[in-house]
Amino acid sequence: MPGTARVHLGNARGKVACLLYHRVVDPTEDRFDFLTRGGVPAIAPRELASNIAFLAQKGAKFCTFEDLQDGRFPSRGEFGVIVCFDDCFRDNYETGRAVLEEHGVRGVFFQTSGLVDRRDLLWEHALYWCGRDVANRERLRQLVHRVLDQQRAKSMHLMGDLIAFLREHVLFEHTKAVLQCAADDVAFEWRSLHLPGELYPTRQHVRAARLAGHEIGSHGHEHLMRANISARLFEDDLARSRDVLAQILGETPRSYSYPFSSYLPGDESICAKFFNMAALVERRERITKDIDPYRIPRFTWPGPARNRLRERRWLLSGTI
Repeated sequence: MPGTARVHLGNARGKVACLLYHRVVDPTEDRFDFLTRGGVPAIAPRELASNIAFLAQKGAKFCTFEDLQDGRFPSRGEFGVIVCFDDCFRDNYETGRAVLEEHGVRGVFFQTSGLVDRRDLLWEHALYWCGRDVANRERLRQLVHRVLDQQRAKSMHLMGDLIAFLREHVLFEHTKAVLQCAADDVAFEWRSLHLPGELYPTRQHVRAARLAGHEIGSHGHEHLMRANISARLFEDDLARSRDVLAQILGETPRSYSYPFSSYLPGDESICAKFFNMAALVERRERITKDIDPYRIPRFTWPGPARNRLRERRWLLSGTI
């Protein structure tokens, strides 16, 4: 690895790698593990700390999207790293922020603004709750058959993964109709889910992180899949998220990350009405000075590596 590391570090000089994480929680203490099973990745605090310590030992220059916008880009001899979180649950602020600050790192919290002070499940998380085990998934499948027309129900069978089907391949209005039926169905045991004050952040969490020097960006208001909503709803969601976060922070957020990395041609012009930068995840490349500000690439944490060498390769190159 030492020789390979030198190659990766050489390729990284004068550029920035943006590392994307989601929840920060010890899996043995996670009371909301249905989120992880549903599709929200969770990294253990010790693992995140190990990642940051390794990068610091290699000489990483940690920065934020605000730094890039303000012209503070790594020199030709430096390699930059941005540590960011999408969604932003309470654990991001209480555990993830503590890890960052232990190492003197300022991070970027892309906040889904509809989660702040929320007392019920966001639509996506409600899907994961409804599909948390075999019995509940079967009950949800029955509701889908009842709510959706025959053609869409047939597509569900072809897809196989019920939750992914509703999340990614059904118009949001139809998925919302399914969840409205599920909300009135006692079979899903909604009362057994104790949410208030435990899962989602408060505005105090968000404001305190900003005051501590971290950047707060937008991850939309309702974390909507762009491919499943209209341009009008997309724009309304961006505007609402910007305004909610501005009210919390006392300043307008400057950066945005696409939920699910889902976007359509022409979305740059819509994003530009509200934000200076927009980030996605499918492009495996580092950020350069001439990068399209509305197509900022990030490296998504791939989950626990099989060994330390693979973990280090991901941290330095974005590939596992």
